[in-house]
Amino acid sequence: TYINRILHPGDIYQVANRTGLALTAEHGNAVVVNIDGKPAGTLGKSADAVAAMSLDFGKVAAQYHAGAAQAPASAAPHP
Repeated sequence: TYINRILHPGDIYQVANRTGLALTAEHGNAVVVNIDGKPAGTLGKSADAVAAMSLDFGKVAAQYHAGAAQAPASAAPHP
């Protein structure tokens, strides 16, 4: 399944808690990753594009040192 969606500042997209999902963003530092409803950091450290970042919860949680909870992650553009 392929979903192409443009997120605007303030938009939130809650990611389904299933494996095999990935996110590509034109500006990595413009997207804030939330885990369990709390900001965990931006997708990227710079304005460079981020391609095919895994949205598997375990991988995202490990990347952002958020622990091993069972909730899905969400992504929202950073204003």
